[in-house]
Amino acid sequence: MTGFSRPHTIVGTVVSVCSLFAMALALDRAADPGARGLVTALVAGLAVNVYIVGLNQLTDVELDRVNKPWLPLPAGSLSPRAAGWLVGGALAVAVAVGALGSGWLLAAVVLAAALGTAYSVPPLRLKRYHPLAAGCIVAVRGLVVNVLIFAHFTAPPGTGLPLPPPVVALTLGVVVVGLVIAWFKDLGDMEGDSRFSVSTLALRVGPVRVVFLGVGALLVTYAAMIVAGVLGIPGLHQGIMAVGHVLLAVLLIRATAGLDLAEADSIAHFYRWVWRLFYAEYVVFAAAAASG
Repeated sequence: MTGFSRPHTIVGTVVSVCSLFAMALALDRAADPGARGLVTALVAGLAVNVYIVGLNQLTDVELDRVNKPWLPLPAGSLSPRAAGWLVGGALAVAVAVGALGSGWLLAAVVLAAALGTAYSVPPLRLKRYHPLAAGCIVAVRGLVVNVLIFAHFTAPPGTGLPLPPPVVALTLGVVVVGLVIAWFKDLGDMEGDSRFSVSTLALRVGPVRVVFLGVGALLVTYAAMIVAGVLGIPGLHQGIMAVGHVLLAVLLIRATAGLDLAEADSIAHFYRWVWRLFYAEYVVFAAAAASG
């Protein structure tokens, strides 16, 4: 069951929602989302997360027998019928809680679920085409979560989207990290992706170039955040922004230096580090907003 829910995505959802909640309290003095606002966002977010990753596994059983044979469905520890009930139940919970939360939260659930469905399910099955697959991941993690969940915490129904400069900066940073995650997640899956005609960036340009592009994009983003931190973004503590992103850049360089693309364990370890950088981006912004 742990493998079915993909814990690294669960942690990413919890960290992003809690960080946006903290930023809402720090940046919008009129905001009063309360515990109910946080709980509904967490429950709906976690439920739609389980729906998306579970649906992907239901449609990828044969592919995962090659790429990830330890997952519950290819390993036989979870039946397709039981997985189908879990996925359907998760979607029902997400929609119900989203509707109870706010219009913004319901919109986030519906958009995320729609993109997750288009990513995995024929006839669209956008995961077959790397630009569209990456676009789905970036749209959910970078745009839907940051914009609509922040609005859930701060915007009364019927009002416009509140996007203060710190949220815009966070969204831009997460878009880049999300794009890199979309590229790097396929580094260890090239055998199965090739066999089942899933066109990934790693297959098209090679893993070395993918790592070069991804690490380069992250370092440029961190450099921009450091400069923005020094110059000052209203509502964010300059020192925390600058020092925090220096540390993230150092951690990224260290993780990359230890990467061996010939070793599956090394690739998996590197990918986990990129997800940790994703979590850390939210933590840096939340801390900078709380101290701004």
